[in-house]
Amino acid sequence: MIMSENMYSPSVVYIPLTDSKAKLASVKAEVGSTVKVGTVVAEKYFGKEKTPIYASVSGKVIAVENRVDIDGNEVKHIAIENDSKYTTEDSLTALKEGESVKDK
Repeated sequence: MIMSENMYSPSVVYIPLTDSKAKLASVKAEVGSTVKVGTVVAEKYFGKEKTPIYASVSGKVIAVENRVDIDGNEVKHIAIENDSKYTTEDSLTALKEGESVKDK
């Protein structure tokens, strides 16, 4: 993925692992591991329902730490040092015009 010169590319991305509905999460990417856009870095749980959390940048996982989320709550976040390459998982492919996710 090529970034536009006008797009902001942070050096570190913090992804919250829980939210107002899902209070439990299981980290899947270890500190020190390399991730790509689309890598499952954690899974959050709402009862028996499990939802994957994907990396939005490629780079290196540098921490799992408590930070304040958008609602002002202190929750665990996974911190990814952005390599600014935006390398994607091989399993991620764009849909062609007229194609449905069901076609994949």
